[in-house]
Amino acid sequence: MKILFIDESFILNCNCPLFVLGGVVIPEESWKLASDTIDDIKRKNNISVNQEIEWKWIFSKKTHGNPLSHLTFNDRLHLVIEPMLQFIKSNKLELFTTLTHINDLKEEFLKNTQFKEDNKKFNQEFTTYYYHKNYENIVQRFQYYLQDCENQSQNAKGIIICDHRCPAEDDALRQLHLEMLRETKGRTTIKYHNLIEHVLLAPSHFSVGIQFADIIAGVILGKLRKYPEVSNLCEIIIDCFNTRLKDGKPTSEGRGVVKIPKDSKYWIK
Repeated sequence: MKILFIDESFILNCNCPLFVLGGVVIPEESWKLASDTIDDIKRKNNISVNQEIEWKWIFSKKTHGNPLSHLTFNDRLHLVIEPMLQFIKSNKLELFTTLTHINDLKEEFLKNTQFKEDNKKFNQEFTTYYYHKNYENIVQRFQYYLQDCENQSQNAKGIIICDHRCPAEDDALRQLHLEMLRETKGRTTIKYHNLIEHVLLAPSHFSVGIQFADIIAGVILGKLRKYPEVSNLCEIIIDCFNTRLKDGKPTSEGRGVVKIPKDSKYWIK
C-alpha cells in the first residue's frame, strides 16, 4: 500500500498571492521509520513528542504555542527541517506539488462563475474552487504514479490522507473525491482504479505523514518566494518529485510538479 499525505501552504495577503499543495508518498513499510525519524528530531531538539512540526513556526517570532520558539532560525531550518528532507531523499520517497498563482486562477474562475468579486460568497466559493483544482491535479498525478508501479509489477494500490480543515470544507472535499472515484460525468476522464477507500481527513498533529507534507509545501512556497535559505533546502529534494518521460528524458513538469494555471511563470528550479 502506498499512502499519499497532503497538506497546503499559502501566502494570500500580498501583491502576488500563491498557493501550494504538497504531497509525499510513504509506503506502508516505511511509515514506522518516518514516525521514528520525527520522534528522534523532536527528542534531539527538546520538542515534545505531542507537538507537531509545522512550517508556519519556522519564521514565526511568537513564543506562545510555538514548539520551536527555543530554537534559532538557523537551528529550525538545519536541525529540524533539513533532517526531514534528508529522510525523504535517502528513502527515495515520491513527492508531488502544485504551484498555483492565485490571481491568474481568479481570472479563470470569474469567467466561469455567476459570482462577482464583491459578492459575499465569492471568497468562500473561490477558495473551494482553487483548493479542489489543486487537489484534483495532485490526485491525478498520484494515480499516474500508481499505474507506473502497476506496470512494473509493484504494489500499486494507494490511499489518500489529507489535512482536515473546517467541517463544510471537509464535506465538500469528500464529495469531490467521491465524484472522482465514481467517474462522474463531466468531472474527469481518468479512471482511479488504483485508489481505494474515501479520502481520509486527519488533524496534522496526529499524522506523521501530514507533517512531512506540510514541510514539503512550505519549502516549495519559500522557494517560490525566493527565500535564499529555503532555496538551498529545496535542492535536497528537487530530484524526489515524480517524473514522466518527455522526449526520452525524465521530467517532473506536469507530473510531480504541476503549474496552475498551466501557463504560469512559476517554477521551482
